[in-house]
This record gives sequence, C-alpha cells and structure tokens, in this order.
Amino acid sequence: MILKSGVSRVIAACRDPFLPFGKSIRILKKSAVSLFFGLLETEARFLNQIFFKNILKKLPYVTAKAAMTLDGKIASFTGESRGITGEKSLRFVHILRSQHDAVMIGAGTVLADDPHLGIRLISGRKKFDRDPLRIILDTDLRSPVSAKVFRDDRVFVFTSLSSSKKKKDLLFRKGVRVFPLSSLTPFAILKKLYEEGVRSILCEGGNQVFTSFWNSGNIDRYITFVAPKLCGGKESLTPLSGSGIEHVRDFDVLKFVGFEQFDDDMC
Repeated sequence: MILKSGVSRVIAACRDPFLPFGKSIRILKKSAVSLFFGLLETEARFLNQIFFKNILKKLPYVTAKAAMTLDGKIASFTGESRGITGEKSLRFVHILRSQHDAVMIGAGTVLADDPHLGIRLISGRKKFDRDPLRIILDTDLRSPVSAKVFRDDRVFVFTSLSSSKKKKDLLFRKGVRVFPLSSLTPFAILKKLYEEGVRSILCEGGNQVFTSFWNSGNIDRYITFVAPKLCGGKESLTPLSGSGIEHVRDFDVLKFVGFEQFDDDMC
C-alpha cells in the first residue's frame, strides 16, 4: 500500500515485533522510500505494551489494582475491605475492568467480599457489552458455588489436582471451566490463560495473589488508589507481604508514573 501510494518518506516510532525478520522494512529499504525509526519510541512502546508482551513473551499482560488507606492497608484485621475508596474511584475501576480481557482474584477475596467483578458503573454501557472473564485462583475450591462470580459461565477457576472432585463437578454443571494444575504458579496460570486467548488481566487481589505474582515478576503495571483514611493494626492487610526486599537499594522502582485524583482519593 505504501509503495503504491507514492509516499516518499515513512516515519515509524518503533519496529513491530510481530513482523518476521523485518520483511516490510527490507521491502521499503529496497525501494526509493526513506525510512526513519525512533520518533517518540518510548511513548509508542508504552501505548503498545500489552501487544508487545503478548508477542514477545506469549503471556497475558497483568495490571495489579489495589485500593488502600494512607497507611497502606487494603483490609482491616478482620478482612473487611469494602468502602475504602469513594464512588468516583470505583467507577474508574469499572472502566479498567472493561479495558482488560479478564479480572482475577483469589478465593480469599471471594469469601471476604463476594464481589460481582462486572462493569455495571460505566455510563453509556450498551446492554450487549459483556463483563470481562472472571478468573478465580482457588487451590482448595473454598469458594461457594452461590458466589456472585459464578452467576454465569464466564468464569475460569484454577485449582490443585487434589481439590474436591465433588466441587469440581458442581462448578462444571454451572458451566464454569475448571483448570486443575499440578503447580499453581503465576507462570503456569498465565501460560494456560494465554493458550485460552486471554491477552490482558486486571488483578484485583487479594494479598496472597498480589504477593505471589510480584515475587515471580509477573506484574507489568501497578495501579493504586489511596484514600485519606487510617487503619492501623499489625494484622491489617497490605497489598504485598512475604519476606520482602532487604535493602532499600534493591527496591522495585516503577517507571512512567502518573497521578489522577478522584474526589478525595489519589490514584
């Protein structure tokens, strides 16, 4: 198309990793077309980061989303977490859900909050718009089949090989796809999801899921909502736990940091 159009100069931000061996580049270079790469390359890679990860790593892109108090708590010591942030923040979370193929949580979040995980709060949503796929990580199949996440068949459940066969059968009869894995590692889960056509995931927790994916290096983007509230308590949950990083010089440093305010909350 470019050669037929008579265009004499092509400016591209970055090379497409999907193109085998740069075939299009070689064709253009053999013609009279002037070719330049690198204009706004950093910005272009940021805009296309989901596609680039899919192509280069054959894995879904993972966004981790957390809502916390000013002292870094995502739940009280009793596990209660609803209502930390305000209505505008919640509406933005629904927009985030609509931008991803799937939403992922652990069994602990199902038991504590019985979340819906849909995109009901998006204004102008059409009745034929579908909620994202719901992914539940549940090693022992503790989630009740009456939970809101099992309201239809748009659910994947990852569990262990040794989990209850009776519970697996109950979920199967509801149309839920159950994936028993010998090892519930983040990489094994993501690999299977990619094979199933999932290209992007919004991980909404909780603490164990966040920590597992962070420790394994499988979180690509962090989005944190901070409310001007204090919780306190040594047993209150934070987004990340585990042994943590020993030295300040080794802390994970995030890039392309941006800020947005939703009423009293900071994102």
